[in-house]
Amino acid sequence: MSITAWIAVLVIIATIYCLIKRYETRLVLFTAGLFLCCISMKPMAALDQFAKSMTNASLIMAICGAMGFAYVVTHTSCDRHLVSLLAAPLKRLGILLIPAATAVTFFVNIAIPSAAGCAAAVGATFIPVMIRAGIRPAAAGAAILMGTYGSILSPGMSHNNFVAGISKMNVMDLISLHTPFSLIMMGIGLVGITIVCLVLRDNKPTAEELAAYSAKEGGAPIEKINFLKALAPLIPLIILVLGNKYVPALKMGVAQAMVLGAIFTLLVSWCDPQKFSKEFFRGMGNGYGDVMGIIIAAGVFAAGLRSAGLIDAFVTALKASNELAGAVLLDHSFWLLLPVPATLLPLLSTKRLLLTLLTSECRSLTLALWPSSPALSAVRCPRSPVL
Repeated sequence: MSITAWIAVLVIIATIYCLIKRYETRLVLFTAGLFLCCISMKPMAALDQFAKSMTNASLIMAICGAMGFAYVVTHTSCDRHLVSLLAAPLKRLGILLIPAATAVTFFVNIAIPSAAGCAAAVGATFIPVMIRAGIRPAAAGAAILMGTYGSILSPGMSHNNFVAGISKMNVMDLISLHTPFSLIMMGIGLVGITIVCLVLRDNKPTAEELAAYSAKEGGAPIEKINFLKALAPLIPLIILVLGNKYVPALKMGVAQAMVLGAIFTLLVSWCDPQKFSKEFFRGMGNGYGDVMGIIIAAGVFAAGLRSAGLIDAFVTALKASNELAGAVLLDHSFWLLLPVPATLLPLLSTKRLLLTLLTSECRSLTLALWPSSPALSAVRCPRSPVL
């Protein structure tokens, strides 16, 4: 490898250290990327990538729209009405409250893609309920945290929109494609967290632990549930699912669905429209700064790695070593079962690596699983096995 590639390795280690130490993520990624571009004598590569990432239309619309909607849902307490509605029948489940709370959080996180907003809404209701049912606070918090994986199925999640844009797919088609795998992962998480809590006896707290915890009154569940308010957080998701699968007249983008959801929320909550509007656009602004900011900074960091030659060196090393390539291939085995568009393959390592290692059976497997895949093309396999 070149000297700049070795420097890039050191920069990656320093970046990981800074992130573990919780230094500002965007600052760390941007600084590392800009430094690598400068030592590679390509400073404009970082600036060009910064400008390019700032104007990613599909991501900006989806992320800002979803965050604006999440803010108004929280502002009007519609999220708490939804959580209280879902929590009502679950209060007498004992230890099963842990997987139940995780499942409810997962479901709510689909409608409210903000992990922090979802955890605040669900935790305020479920954590006191679980603790009163005899579950330790740490286990109650872990159950809520586990459920924030639900945003993986949300059309407002940045990852879904980013991958859909690269692969030239509709975001709802992409979500429907990976939904079975995401549900399996969630099922594993439900079983795993329950077993861990049983092993650690988190369902048998001591008297001192119960006395040390006092639930905040502000987090008390809603006593009188308004079903229209409880429905409000789900409106964009309902519109997107119906429009993409069953009612073509309702087909629209994520941003448009979020705006319609916000209008419905305003009508059913009947709050001050001026405060409502300010909260919506504040959420949009924070969505761009908090979420898009990280994507922009990560793009600059990736540009630095490319400029330093580390990515090319890594690809060359993979092609020269069957053992190392096999290990990387095994690590990404999940992706090999998916009909990956050619434009997406560079993100998974390198298209050449996959084409070299896969056998001819993988194409038939892909086509058998997804005969009408919306992806541009399935993974192309060599005509004869090479392993």
